[in-house]
Amino acid sequence: MTPAQKAAVAAILNTDLSTLDSDRLIELCVIYRAAPDALDTFPAALNAELVRRYSSEAIASEDVNFAVLQHMANQFQSTIPYFHLKLLEMTGTINRDIWFTDNEALFRASIDNAEVAAWLAGQPDILNKCLGNRLALGYIAQSVTAATAILTREEALALWKNAPALWDIWPQHREGMAVLAKSAELVQYVIDTPAALAAVVASQTALAAVVASQTALAAV
Repeated sequence: MTPAQKAAVAAILNTDLSTLDSDRLIELCVIYRAAPDALDTFPAALNAELVRRYSSEAIASEDVNFAVLQHMANQFQSTIPYFHLKLLEMTGTINRDIWFTDNEALFRASIDNAEVAAWLAGQPDILNKCLGNRLALGYIAQSVTAATAILTREEALALWKNAPALWDIWPQHREGMAVLAKSAELVQYVIDTPAALAAVVASQTALAAVVASQTALAAV
């Protein structure tokens, strides 16, 4: 989307919602979904309008319109739809290092949200592209929330184990190592995997996480 297109969408969304009928509100919701970064205040404005507009009596007379609008408003309150949209943008980018550099703050904030992290762990295609990028892998390794979501989900864990730069990156970060060290199974995996063991032994950060974990010490 070009800056001019984004500005046009923002102008459409930035209106007095109380003057619109329900059908037009639904249309604006569809427009917002197509460009959620055009006007980030729209979800709050929509929520306020639904509270104002729909008394119990109004809901009874416009139940379907209310249900559609409230469903959309609920979706807009979650960070997942916007994060998903941005990650789809990432998958189509030739140089993902540039994307992850430009969107570092968004990515870090999103994966620190438990709901978003759990969602990402359940998206194998997108997750695999994140784990395959050294920058993104480092961001994930610095998030206890993201590391926990990935290392505790079987399919996500399998992708994590196959990340090309895993043992270059993961042992550098205490957060990810602390999560790993809580799992006797993963500690044993490190012991049984020469590249992993060598990387952990060579990293003071990784060793400190292992020493701090009773689970890890029991497995060693």
